[in-house]
Amino acid sequence: MRTINNLKADIDSLKQELNVLSADAQDLRYDNQSINEIITNKSAEVASLKAELADLSDSNSHLTMERKDLEVQVNYQCYTVVLIMFRLVRTEVKIENMVLNSKKPITKSAKPLKRETNSRDLSVN
Repeated sequence: MRTINNLKADIDSLKQELNVLSADAQDLRYDNQSINEIITNKSAEVASLKAELADLSDSNSHLTMERKDLEVQVNYQCYTVVLIMFRLVRTEVKIENMVLNSKKPITKSAKPLKRETNSRDLSVN
């Protein structure tokens, strides 16, 4: 009988240990489920951030192309302004030359009068 009682005690002990292990396994399942939920949420966040990053990259590329277009336009406008200024200066020079060419040259006969006194002018006849 002692053997049967020992076996019953061993069985009860093993049942208790099985119950403890089952409870531990259930806790691990809950922990695993929580971890999987966290992984799912983080994966969704990562996917969202990747999509946002792709949008920002596209926006950055678009802005870079716009900046290059604006630089080309500014360079063209600067070239145009320089060209217009050159033409304006050239026109002013032409007008100045026309004005200078239209005036009559000053002759040497238009000297200011000087009064000189000679000894002849002072002599009395």
